Amino acid sequence: MSATSAEQAIELALRHHRAGDLARAEAIYRQVLAAQPDHPDALSLLGAVAHQVGRHDDAVALMRRAIAARGDVATFHNNLGGVLMALGRMDDAIKCLQRAVELNSSLTESWRNLGDALLDRGRFDESVAAFERAHRLEPHRPDILNNLAHALYTTGRTAASIEHFRKAIEAHSQFAEAFTNLGNVLLETGDVAGAIEAHRSAATLKPDMLQARSNLLYAMHFDPSADARTVFQEHVATAQAHFEPLAAEIRSIAINRDSNRRIRVGYVSQDFRDHPVGRFMRPLLRAHDRAKFEVHVFSDVLIEDELTAAAKQNADAWHNIAGMRDADVAELVRRQRIDILVDLAGHTGVNRLLVFARKPAPVQVTYLGYPDTTGMAVMDYRITDDIADPPGVTEQFHTEQLVRLPNGFLCYAPDDLPDLAPPPSHSKGFIIFGSFNNLAKVSPAAAELWARILAANPIARLLIKAQALGEEATRDIVRARLIEQGIPADRLDVRGRTKSHREHLSAYGEVDIALDTFPYNGTTTTCEALAMGVPVVTLAGSMHAGRMGASLLARIGAAEWIAASPDDYVRIATELANDASKLIDRRTTLRDQLLRSPLGNARLITADLELAYLQMIAKVRSA
Repeated sequence: MSATSAEQAIELALRHHRAGDLARAEAIYRQVLAAQPDHPDALSLLGAVAHQVGRHDDAVALMRRAIAARGDVATFHNNLGGVLMALGRMDDAIKCLQRAVELNSSLTESWRNLGDALLDRGRFDESVAAFERAHRLEPHRPDILNNLAHALYTTGRTAASIEHFRKAIEAHSQFAEAFTNLGNVLLETGDVAGAIEAHRSAATLKPDMLQARSNLLYAMHFDPSADARTVFQEHVATAQAHFEPLAAEIRSIAINRDSNRRIRVGYVSQDFRDHPVGRFMRPLLRAHDRAKFEVHVFSDVLIEDELTAAAKQNADAWHNIAGMRDADVAELVRRQRIDILVDLAGHTGVNRLLVFARKPAPVQVTYLGYPDTTGMAVMDYRITDDIADPPGVTEQFHTEQLVRLPNGFLCYAPDDLPDLAPPPSHSKGFIIFGSFNNLAKVSPAAAELWARILAANPIARLLIKAQALGEEATRDIVRARLIEQGIPADRLDVRGRTKSHREHLSAYGEVDIALDTFPYNGTTTTCEALAMGVPVVTLAGSMHAGRMGASLLARIGAAEWIAASPDDYVRIATELANDASKLIDRRTTLRDQLLRSPLGNARLITADLELAYLQMIAKVRSA
């Protein structure tokens, strides 16, 4: 075959390739290679076909041969980088993509791919730079605007992130992913109504997009106007649309009836890392009775850290499911003969509820990561307690059977806490109230009560600290919102996140009294404040999200800080502020009070959890 004939054959194959006739395109590429085994274009394009049909290892080998034959073609390196990304080999992909842009800095796709790979590896600033290069080459391309917006958010540039998500939507008004991504960032800034509207738009534009529906469900918990029945009905509708159609994939799993065999418990989460769920789970994993339970972790973590490494040490088996299809994860669970599969995400993050929809384990449980039902008929149980979910009140809003642990629904047992600092009022002469909660939790009603507390304590200050407050533009927006709700500007301090978790905990040294949010309480922030010697005032609501503060305070013996009404909330905060000696005493004793309580007792909470598991298994075995 002459060079001219080979080029003509390649052009013909490309037409078939672009038309989706991969078999005919592959046949022609192979004909060219039979005559010219090192033809670089044929090798690279045959590799592209192999990648498209799922033969990724073959694709890598073919594309490497193309580069060996001619290494100065940027698209060859870009294509290989794309395949390596699909295989999860991000570091290798980054090298290929960096070589591609060195050879041709005008390749938009290479810059975009490079941005994606860098983002995946947690190299956020570099990712922003790569997406910005792609954006300059194609300023109105919606997918690049969307990815750039996401990368900007990871670097704390919240206002710029929102701006670019909106530009992506302007460029492509049907871009569901951009709508739901925008909703996530708006929620972080406290714009609950805007977040709900964005998520609803995404779910309407793309009805099969579970992520949009999950994001909507989560956001609804921050809306004071959303009643429990409406939220429950939305959960059930989501299950009907996304989970029930998978009923055909459910296969009967026989429970092992050998009572002497260890029960295999599998925990599924993307948060076995420096994340509240990862920190709450660490002491429980460590405390499990290995004589009775075999602990499997199904980890969806993309960027592992020290907490991931610690979790691995406390698991009998570790299964990395990042990048795996839901159907494949379900099959993995079946192969491992898991008896009890525990979801730790609910409708948060990039959840794996579609695994649970396939019922790969005889018993399925949702726990810890989400304050509500999943809406799924195949989720058997939800772990809670009798304060967070009062008996006879919340059952009607769950598809799961509620299992109430007797000593509280979670454990907070941190390994390394900073030294305690004296209450700031001791040296400053005035009280500093504080909230370190997600801004989505700072409802107008909460802000108005905080304004009342400041009015009752005329020289007190209020410190608000949140991740989204890292840039001045967002701080200005939030500051204006709080001032509008009655908080005096000269008594308000708003701050962004600190560099490390330890620095975050140390920041409680600048707070005398923590004010819990409502209708969605803090959980991690309440535990952290108490551990740093800071009293927390909470207003108990009617549903789990609004009763977590009450549960935590009751477990440590501080029920006197639980308010039953808004007036009660103001009274408790004011009485605490007026008792300087009590604040000093609590600063030195509250940590021990927590760690000696059921809340800080990992063995106690784990034993409660294990007893619940044993009862679940016994019920299945006796059926």
